[in-house]
Amino acid sequence: MSKLKTEKVLNPNSVVETLTFNTNGSAALAGTVSSTERTITTGAFDLSTGNFWTCGAIAIPNPTNQVAGTSGLIRVTAAPTSFASNFKFPSGSYTAPSTFPAIVPFYVQASGTILMGKWTEGIA
Repeated sequence: MSKLKTEKVLNPNSVVETLTFNTNGSAALAGTVSSTERTITTGAFDLSTGNFWTCGAIAIPNPTNQVAGTSGLIRVTAAPTSFASNFKFPSGSYTAPSTFPAIVPFYVQASGTILMGKWTEGIA
């Protein structure tokens, strides 16, 4: 087993304390990885700039730079009015959260298909 200590990996705001590569090719991460929360607007939602997003009562557009395997979270402070066509929800359609703030995970299955989780609501 070998260890590599590095700082500021992928993002200037991220710090990885210890990244261990195992002989079988897997890796273990110890420490904290953080990222800046970015704001979704009706004209800007670029997944290449981050994985953590926030918005209020807007129509959420299809994001640009959808890469398979990308995941993240969206925190809302009010119910989005709608989601664009690339978003796929567990029940087949968007159901708005009713208590705020609320958080929903997402996973890009392929460009054009973003799988959404269920809302976690009323987190204070």
